[in-house]
Amino acid sequence: MHVTREPQEAILQQLPGATTDQRLLVLHVQDGKTTRIELRQQSWGEGVGWYTQSSVSLEPAQWSALRGGVSRPARSTPTEWQPRIVRAESA
Repeated sequence: MHVTREPQEAILQQLPGATTDQRLLVLHVQDGKTTRIELRQQSWGEGVGWYTQSSVSLEPAQWSALRGGVSRPARSTPTEWQPRIVRAESA
């Protein structure tokens, strides 16, 4: 007998959208032996709550490349630009 398990998800970051009824979730998803980062663009619907409009899954190598690409702009030096960790949570 084959048992299928639901993916385990952990929210890493919640970023506000352009309006109060939009947000972006960054999740760590563990599905069996695989792991990935998922970006979910969500909207708020009265009577429904938060629901996903679209999502993008990133494999570990893609996530690593993305983090490296945005952590330091190509045309700056460390004295010109310093990355900051920002945490945003909705009400």
